[in-house]
Amino acid sequence: ELIIVTLQRDTSHWSAELLNEVTQLKARLEEQEENEKELASEVESLEETLMELTESSSAAARSFREVKEALEIENTSLINTNTNLLRKINEQDETINNLREEKTDTGL
Repeated sequence: ELIIVTLQRDTSHWSAELLNEVTQLKARLEEQEENEKELASEVESLEETLMELTESSSAAARSFREVKEALEIENTSLINTNTNLLRKINEQDETINNLREEKTDTGL
């Protein structure tokens, strides 16, 4: 019986109800669109930050590799210098020992 009474209402009642519902749906849609815009803006900001961090990280890695390579070159150079100096010391020690032996052999 309630259904029949409700269906017998004036058509303006139904138009007003439908208009009210359409208005509410439009408001919800606008709110959802605004939320999506805000979310898209946040995502864009986060992507920019991530790109900046990636670039900084890449620059730091490049810088580290450059310093590492320079230190390896310097280390190799120092090893070679050290090897050459040790060879010279050994040669000088041998020369000194030879001179001592000559001095001993000649009785000086």
